[in-house]
Amino acid sequence: MYLLFDETYRDITYGKPLPVAATLSDKAISVCSMSKSWGVPGIRIGWLVTKNQSLMDMFIAAKEQIGITGIPGASEKDMQEFYERLKTKYKTYVAPGYWFKMPTNYMRIGFGWTTPEDTQKGLQCISKAIKDCFGED
Repeated sequence: MYLLFDETYRDITYGKPLPVAATLSDKAISVCSMSKSWGVPGIRIGWLVTKNQSLMDMFIAAKEQIGITGIPGASEKDMQEFYERLKTKYKTYVAPGYWFKMPTNYMRIGFGWTTPEDTQKGLQCISKAIKDCFGED
């Protein structure tokens, strides 16, 4: 059993901040973000801390499987055309790789706040734009 601490407001204090919970036990996990204490919710930067290396390895492996995909071999020019077509023709938006310091042919797909139907429609639009621009399914 593990204990998860949401320390989003940890830095808002009148006194000396308490230690980060994850530093106190191998069974503790601390999560935090810049949205509350730092007042920048649009930046969407957060982090997770644990002393448990095997648990951290599992979190890193899971992160690598969530919402980031790419089109191998696509040039920057081809990707710009793809992003523009996706936006203008299909009214679908993704976060280009350069937004999070990855190559342009990577993209982040957000699906956490949409309905399953909207997610399916968005994925279909991405597939159509890929076929339009690269001739692939």
